[in-house]
Amino acid sequence: MKRQQLPATPIVFLVNLLFASAHLLAAEDQSPVPAMEALVTQEQYQQAFALGQENLNEWEGDPDFDYIFSLAALESGDANDSFFALERVAATATDSGLRALARLELARAYFVTNNLTAPEKLFNAVLATNPPPNVQQNIQFFLQLIAARQNAQTPTLNWTVSPVIGSDSNANSATSNGLIDTPLIGQIELDPAGQETEDNFSNTTLTMAYQYPFTRDRSLNFNLNLGHLNNFDTDQFDIDNVRGELAYNWGNEVHRFKHGISTGKVNLDQNGFQKSLALDSSWQRAGANG
Repeated sequence: MKRQQLPATPIVFLVNLLFASAHLLAAEDQSPVPAMEALVTQEQYQQAFALGQENLNEWEGDPDFDYIFSLAALESGDANDSFFALERVAATATDSGLRALARLELARAYFVTNNLTAPEKLFNAVLATNPPPNVQQNIQFFLQLIAARQNAQTPTLNWTVSPVIGSDSNANSATSNGLIDTPLIGQIELDPAGQETEDNFSNTTLTMAYQYPFTRDRSLNFNLNLGHLNNFDTDQFDIDNVRGELAYNWGNEVHRFKHGISTGKVNLDQNGFQKSLALDSSWQRAGANG
């Protein structure tokens, strides 16, 4: 009697499957940091940032990953992701050198976004640790740029125009019922003009902000907002509004004060509807983190 031999193919297949699974698991555990570092070295920041985003859920919190991811994010123009990653490294990295690098890059990220108080504090904190001469030279360069920006006294003007076109199912904010009940005389039939009216509209907004600095810590600001709502078929609900504010700002890096006067006017179908005049003052205090 001959003994039948089972074909080896299924066993080989299972062994190969186990090896393939092990290889896939090892690949999943492989750090993306070397590939990201190579891309950053080649100044391919967008590709490095995209690779970091693909691995963010798995590697977020690893100091080496967070650091290279923050550099790619900052150079790609995403300052928010850079802030979060650098703050984690500066707070949790066990390598003192990596912590110092993270603090320097965090200061640079704040500088890029024009938050001048926070980077000045961070740069001075790193200087207090007596870093290498080349690092001190770079820090002094940034501190000079910060001082130049802080002392800048150039007037600035910013403005935006926002046109919108849409459809309103109830342009007159009325009821959809043709009859209404009253306690004394019962039901009253509404004129069609008093019921909800559908209309298409355009809404254009213009904003303008002008700042005239007297010194580093004192400036005069003027803000203007104009709005025009035009209903295409129902002119009686067209709205024009204008609001202007003149304010004097003063203070330092910690305390900021504003005293101003504002006025506004609203027209309904080109007729005066509302006017306002106000005096206002405010106080703003910066926190310890800038």
